[in-house]
Amino acid sequence: MFVTLESGVLTGDVLGYDRGTPTTDYTNAIIGNLGKRTETWTIRDVKPLQLPEDRPARPTTCGRRAVPSSASTSSSSRRCRPASSARR
Repeated sequence: MFVTLESGVLTGDVLGYDRGTPTTDYTNAIIGNLGKRTETWTIRDVKPLQLPEDRPARPTTCGRRAVPSSASTSSSSRRCRPASSARR
């Protein structure tokens, strides 16, 4: 793609739609330049992305028990808590 841009083949979104290269011609120029290396752009080395290891989700104590709408519960008792910090 860089070689195509260096050669002056630019699309309408860059030059204006009345002056830019049609999409098909731009695509054909890119295909024609495959394997060529740019002389003016610096290509950076890429470091592999390190993702954290998958850890199992912590179970919560948010049971699905029915509570009558007339029952009064405090906001702290309605929160989901990790199983390790749940009240018994």
